[in-house]
Amino acid sequence: VSAAGVNRPDVLQRLGNYAPPPGTSDIPGLEIAGTVVATGPGTARFSPGDSVCALVPGGGYAEYCAVDETNALPVPAGLSMSEAAAIPETFAQAARRADTAGFDVVELHGAHGYLIHSFLSPVSNTRGAPYGGSPEARMKLALDVAEAVREVWPARKPLFVRLSCVDGVEGGLCIEDSVRLAHELKARGVDVIDCS
Repeated sequence: VSAAGVNRPDVLQRLGNYAPPPGTSDIPGLEIAGTVVATGPGTARFSPGDSVCALVPGGGYAEYCAVDETNALPVPAGLSMSEAAAIPETFAQAARRADTAGFDVVELHGAHGYLIHSFLSPVSNTRGAPYGGSPEARMKLALDVAEAVREVWPARKPLFVRLSCVDGVEGGLCIEDSVRLAHELKARGVDVIDCS
């Protein structure tokens, strides 16, 4: 573990006002970033040496922490480990808060140059693998975020994704890329694509 995020449950747990869920570590820390040192049988997404950020059920304030590979993302190029530690939980917590506040719909903003769009567009995304290069690699952050949000957003409530479907410049995001992305988002539980 290179960095751990701090959120409200961590603070409450340190104050003795929040018990960790049954079967989880009593060590605080729900979001982390670090380097994979070993993998278990059947692990396919990551290898030792990979830089990842992840959600964990506890135990992030430690030198080492076990992570289910489905709750981990590669650290995006250009981000520090500290910045990366906050990404997965940021989107998931926002969806949880929206549900708690009584919202009926969540829309992920993947348009107009914001974070997700900056990964989708070949004009702004000059990263290498795993988040840059091919259209599939550029879609990875959008798909990972959609999966994380759908996991916490109730199935009975719709999940929207707003997309800038074309960049309108030569070499930019094209409609074919966006149609392919829409199919992949649907497979991950997205209900509506809001075309912008």
